[in-house]
Amino acid sequence: TATFDELNIMDGNTTTTAQINAVCIRPNVTAGNLMIASAPTEKSSNSVSYLKAKEIKVLVAGTYRILFDLISTTTDNVYGRIYKNVVAVGTERITTGTTYVTYSEDLIFAANDLVQLYYKATSPANVYVRNFHLYILYDPRYASDIID
Repeated sequence: TATFDELNIMDGNTTTTAQINAVCIRPNVTAGNLMIASAPTEKSSNSVSYLKAKEIKVLVAGTYRILFDLISTTTDNVYGRIYKNVVAVGTERITTGTTYVTYSEDLIFAANDLVQLYYKATSPANVYVRNFHLYILYDPRYASDIID
């Protein structure tokens, strides 16, 4: 976020006013095992076209680890895929299992990107997704020291 402030610079007996642009820079994140966002509720569909099931907006650029669970109600194929701002970026995941399968993928996002989970079924199956989570690496700059 950029803001503009005036800065008075004194040089001997002369005062000069200048505008400065102060920018707050956040470091990029790295994929890891610290959960920072979660959309755990189960959603289902029988659509044979991809539909958006879940969406999380990231505020900081970097690489995120994305996990989600996928299941079919029959032995027919069902699909799940990660999208970025309505564009497919992740690997298409396929299962025929009637027990949940967890998929994980590390992907790069810019600040304010939408991380989206899309899903679809094949007739006559229903597809279910749940536990859509984003993870980053632990950042030691936010740690505290216990002295006692």
